[in-house]
Amino acid sequence: MFSVVLPQLAALATHASHLQNPTGRNSLAAALIVAFASADYCSLPKSILSGSILPGLRQLEQLTPHLQPEHRETLYALIKEVETQLNMTAFQKEEKYVFPRH
Repeated sequence: MFSVVLPQLAALATHASHLQNPTGRNSLAAALIVAFASADYCSLPKSILSGSILPGLRQLEQLTPHLQPEHRETLYALIKEVETQLNMTAFQKEEKYVFPRH
């Protein structure tokens, strides 16, 4: 399900950044932030985080001067959370178990 919905949210974020109508742009951006925040509570694969969620959030980040302060704060927190999850995943893959010497 997420592999279908989240790429669509990212596409809508790109669309929002190109809207000329400020009211529509801001309303869509606010709704997308709420939608992305809902996805934050789910366990998602790295490919979805890096391929859909982070790019969508970065598109919305371009609109921050026009967003309400609470939406900006949520957006920045989401970006930080996704980046942290991606960094943790990368770190876990690099970790190697070292057998103790006897």
